[in-house]
Amino acid sequence: MVVNFDNPKAPGNPYVAFNGIFGGINWGTNKWSWEPAFADDPNNSISFLFNVNSVSFSFVTASKLISVEITSQDNCTVTLADDQAQTASYTVANNSLQTVQTKWSRPSHTVTVGSSCGWDMALDNITYSH
Repeated sequence: MVVNFDNPKAPGNPYVAFNGIFGGINWGTNKWSWEPAFADDPNNSISFLFNVNSVSFSFVTASKLISVEITSQDNCTVTLADDQAQTASYTVANNSLQTVQTKWSRPSHTVTVGSSCGWDMALDNITYSH
């Protein structure tokens, strides 16, 4: 399964709290917002709603995170961790779009995304399998 925010378009307005379930993922309440395309990412994406360094989402059905596109407006380190103690860390360059593979072997329920540059980072094309 691939979750992007273009087709279907995420509900609601950009830069406003994006709550509930979309694409088989529970985004929680007041944690994430979707944003329209910008310079280095030609598609809608999702980012932290507030200027925090770490936010989680949960799969509706335990799933294995396979890959995700990460874009950033600053040089930063993005860390992904799940409730099965699987982790992955990536360096994302200023104004770049990078597809990262997690290489995780076990399904999990919750994934936490940490970023050294806070909400100046966005995710798209989140690929996972049950």
